[in-house]
Amino acid sequence: MRTYRQTAARPLIVVEVLAGSCSAIQLVREIYREADEAAKIGGEYDLLTAIVRSVDSEQEFDRVKHAELKGLLQLLFRAMQKGFVPPDRDGRMHFEPLRDLAKKWLAGAALSNTEKRHLGVFSRLSSAAMMTRLLTEILTLARHKQIADGVMLCLDEVETLFSGGVGTAKIQSFLQDVRYFFDEAVKGNDGYSLLMLSGSTPNGAANLRNYNYPLYQRLGFEETSQAVLVPISSREEAKEMAQVYIDYELKHAKLKGRFPNILDDEDIEEAYRAAAGERLGQIAHTQRVNQGQLLQAFHQIVESKRIAESAA
Repeated sequence: MRTYRQTAARPLIVVEVLAGSCSAIQLVREIYREADEAAKIGGEYDLLTAIVRSVDSEQEFDRVKHAELKGLLQLLFRAMQKGFVPPDRDGRMHFEPLRDLAKKWLAGAALSNTEKRHLGVFSRLSSAAMMTRLLTEILTLARHKQIADGVMLCLDEVETLFSGGVGTAKIQSFLQDVRYFFDEAVKGNDGYSLLMLSGSTPNGAANLRNYNYPLYQRLGFEETSQAVLVPISSREEAKEMAQVYIDYELKHAKLKGRFPNILDDEDIEEAYRAAAGERLGQIAHTQRVNQGQLLQAFHQIVESKRIAESAA
């Protein structure tokens, strides 16, 4: 998707986050960071700059519902015009310093009273819900001005939410924040395009269903929506899977053809047995193995070879 957006008429904001962080605030910050990267494809410094440059008058920001955000965007627009009088005593707060200060405020940073006065804001965005509300308005503007179509958010390793020793209250809070983020994306005729993809083990998905069923549905874990990773069912498939990873890495390291025997047939057999939980000499009964466990077994074999090679 990051490759596709390089040539798309309007770039997408592509974001990858791990669910185990349990921080919706960090999720919002990552979206802002990736939104800046998307804006650079269009030749702008960042998303805020692109939005402010896209309007002809500050009245165009009247569509913004949040009063402080509207005032902030109007200030940034005025700061781009000739004859702008900076709000600070030293006359240094022109567009760029004000924009950088605005980005800190939108990301939930604590500003001094003087800094907030320069921006014309009074509150601090101290919760994920408050940050999400303003982010939604900004992304809605970006779509309206054809700066970015929307967000593709990849939420990975959902199972880590329930296996990292995180308290129930914190898990519930994070899931509620993610649900709010999803539901705020489109309201009536306002909003932006949002595609959320998520990955989890079956146990993680089952836990999510018990904790927050509406979010379980929104993230596509229902049987009619989910795509299930098919286990490896033979040694031949295991070998083909290993070769895909080997070819990819050798190509990117520009070493194609120099390491033809990273894993031989005996290594494939050993990894397959390890992933299946079989011991050496045991008659093989298991015909299907988990892809993640197989990859781990491959990694351990290759790593042991690397260590032996270094020692030699």
